[in-house]
Amino acid sequence: KMLSLNPNITVDLVLATPIQRDILLKELYDLKNVNSISPFDDEDLISANPTWYMNQRFTHEEAAHMLNYYWTQRHYDWIIIRGIEVVNELYHVNENIFDKLMTYVTGITFEDQIIPEEEWKEKYKIFKRSAHLLCQTDEMKKFITKKFPDLDTNIITLNPMVPNTTKDFNEVFVKKERYNKLCYVGKFHHDWNSVPMIVGFREIKETHPDAKFLIAGDKFTNHPEYPNYNKELKYLLTNTENLTWFGALS
Repeated sequence: KMLSLNPNITVDLVLATPIQRDILLKELYDLKNVNSISPFDDEDLISANPTWYMNQRFTHEEAAHMLNYYWTQRHYDWIIIRGIEVVNELYHVNENIFDKLMTYVTGITFEDQIIPEEEWKEKYKIFKRSAHLLCQTDEMKKFITKKFPDLDTNIITLNPMVPNTTKDFNEVFVKKERYNKLCYVGKFHHDWNSVPMIVGFREIKETHPDAKFLIAGDKFTNHPEYPNYNKELKYLLTNTENLTWFGALS
C-alpha cells in the first residue's frame, strides 16, 4: 500500500498462501496500481496438481521457484522479498534476479542473538549480492554495518508503517484512568519468548483481574531443542482466562 501512493508505480503482490480471509487484503482491491496474484488460483500452474497446491503452502524452495516464474513472465523492474530463507533458495534458482532484488532483512532480532557462524556466512553472501537491503530500524542497519564492515550494498531503513493515515493520534486516542488491554500480532517462536509472554500476562492478571490480552497470528516455528514448545504454547493460548486468540487474520 505504501508503494501504491506513487501513481507511477505498479505493484504485483504474490501471495504465499491461498486467500481464506481478506481482512488485510480487501483494502488493496480498489487500488488501481496494485494487483494481488494468487498462484493457487492460476489454472496454468495448478492443473498438474503440484505439491504446494495440495499442501496449500509453499516451502522456501517452492516459493523461490514461483517468484522466478513470475519474474521471467512479467519482466519486473524490481522485486522485494521478505524472508532470508526464500532469498537464499532464490540464489540457487536464478542469481541474476539479485541485480534487481531488494532483500527485506529478517531473522536478526537482537544484537546478542546466537547465530551459527555458517549461517552468518550465508547471510553475508545474500546481503553482498542483493541490490539493496531493507531494514526495519536504524539500529538493525547499524548492526549489519558493524557486523559486515566491508559490505558495500546500499542499506535502506524501512520502518513499519500505516500509510495514508487520515486521522492523527489525538483523534483516535481515548484517555482512560486505567489501561487494561494488551495486544500482540505476529508469529510465535521460542526465541521470541512467546510462552513467557503469556505466562507474564497470567501473572499480571493475578493482581489486575480485569486485564485482557488479544492475540492474532497462527505461524508456529518449530525449535529442534524444544519439541513440545508449540504444544505448550497452544495450550496457553486456548486455556488462559481473559486471553482471546483470533488465529490468522490474513
